[in-house]
Amino acid sequence: MSSSAAVEGGLAFALNDIFNCGLNRVELALLCQRAEHAFPQVNCGIMDMYASLNGKKDHVLLLDCKNNTHQYFPLQLDGYKIVLINSKVHHSLADGAYNVRRQRCEEGLQLLKKSCTCIRSGILKMHQI
Repeated sequence: MSSSAAVEGGLAFALNDIFNCGLNRVELALLCQRAEHAFPQVNCGIMDMYASLNGKKDHVLLLDCKNNTHQYFPLQLDGYKIVLINSKVHHSLADGAYNVRRQRCEEGLQLLKKSCTCIRSGILKMHQI
């Protein structure tokens, strides 16, 4: 659960409606992501905003982040309940640790791309060194 993504998504949705901007929910999620990148300078992904704006009752959402598309799948919770608990553990993505982890992952991906070739079946084949 991401409260900041829900708040900014809700605000973006309301402003879009009030001012008849005509943005769809995917465009709103991308706008929210850009706001996170520009203002608190958190280089976050799209998942939280996207799920907040595109969620559907009694369904889970499969998000493809490469092309910002999604599919819905029914979620049957008959006999079960989801319980949210406030753990009172505070964290801040803007403190820089998230951005550092993301940067390291991106650097690792670039190294992998240099030493791997992707074949059509989707399996990575290592170059011989």
